[in-house]
Amino acid sequence: MKIIAFKVHERSDISLDDVLNYIKILPYEERFFQTSNGSVRLEKAVCSRSGNWYLDFTKIRTSGPGKTPLAAPIEDFELNDGDGFGEETAVYYDKELSVIIMQYNHYGPRSPSISSYLYAFSRKISKKPVNIDKNEEKDGFNLVPIMKPDARDKLQHMRLARSIVFSIHIPGINTDEINQNQSLGKILDNPLVAQAETLKVEIKASKKRDASLPLPLIKDAVRSLLGERANLTELKIIAREDEEAPAAPIDFLEARLQVDVPLVLNGAQRYPLEERWEALQRTFQSWRERELLR
Repeated sequence: MKIIAFKVHERSDISLDDVLNYIKILPYEERFFQTSNGSVRLEKAVCSRSGNWYLDFTKIRTSGPGKTPLAAPIEDFELNDGDGFGEETAVYYDKELSVIIMQYNHYGPRSPSISSYLYAFSRKISKKPVNIDKNEEKDGFNLVPIMKPDARDKLQHMRLARSIVFSIHIPGINTDEINQNQSLGKILDNPLVAQAETLKVEIKASKKRDASLPLPLIKDAVRSLLGERANLTELKIIAREDEEAPAAPIDFLEARLQVDVPLVLNGAQRYPLEERWEALQRTFQSWRERELLR
């Protein structure tokens, strides 16, 4: 199981605690929210004595796989009317550090969809209309990927940025991800780009020796693009640490803090929720002790 880390930034005075406490007492049928990447629901929300949260989100699919016996043809799963197939994403939220440790499930809810889900319920709490196409409104939460220390240091010490190059796999992008990244959304709005397989962008400074792209914008772009890591295929910056140093490429593709941990499938061929939560909490403790969650 791949595990990734995010810093939580609240966009209003409605806290993540407020939203989770609001959702957890709702009946299950009232916990759904239709994101552009499928219907998402908070399945379980357990608050520890220390105020930290263990969460499990599900993306509901109305069509799914069949059951394949070893010595017989594929057959249907027996489902009741209204039932669907669920893809889960487990989350651990540390309130003190405002950090989310998240299971990565390519087919389940990912950070943009979870952010949209939390945004929707923060709007419901404040009795404001939910318009997911205007997610820049001051409600909800930004989930910003935490970077590895070496990548963070390289970004911090950068003095001159000659160019930035990134490539994105277009079919993998969904509307929730675009809503979280307005600049990227404007590029993808072009009908020609929408029909492409891959978008590759190269932005260069002028040819003057000391010319540089604006560093604050470069740093924001790196953090924003790392939020699309599942669809990002290239992210490089040609940079210098000072005016005298030679320009050199810096690869930020693997800059996001993440780890793979082994888990054992249960008899139903699923990873048990309690084991996923334990793996997230262990990873959090390890990263915290090593002071990586900054």
